[in-house]
Amino acid sequence: MTTNQAETPENGTEWPDEETLKNMPRITSIPDPFLRQDGTRVETPEEFEEHRAYLRAALEHYVYGALPEKARTIEAVSATEAEILDGKAVQRCETLLIDGMHRVEIRFT
Repeated sequence: MTTNQAETPENGTEWPDEETLKNMPRITSIPDPFLRQDGTRVETPEEFEEHRAYLRAALEHYVYGALPEKARTIEAVSATEAEILDGKAVQRCETLLIDGMHRVEIRFT
């Protein structure tokens, strides 16, 4: 198994690379959260805290991605309203500027 050395979780386990992941069997049921990668079971609350950190790191790595840093500034730069659905609803659009460079539009209906 090849691993990505650049992103090793805190507990020393190495993440499989993309090719290894592609060749893994598909799991159609929910995995046992108390079963470690080596097949042993988590037995105590203290062991689960360590395993929980691994699970969280794995989800962040494979599913969600890393959280961005906390924004230093968030500024509302515009707000618009428009009737939609033949006047049966109003859609409001807020545009935010995050850290002076990232624009985010949020639409409320």
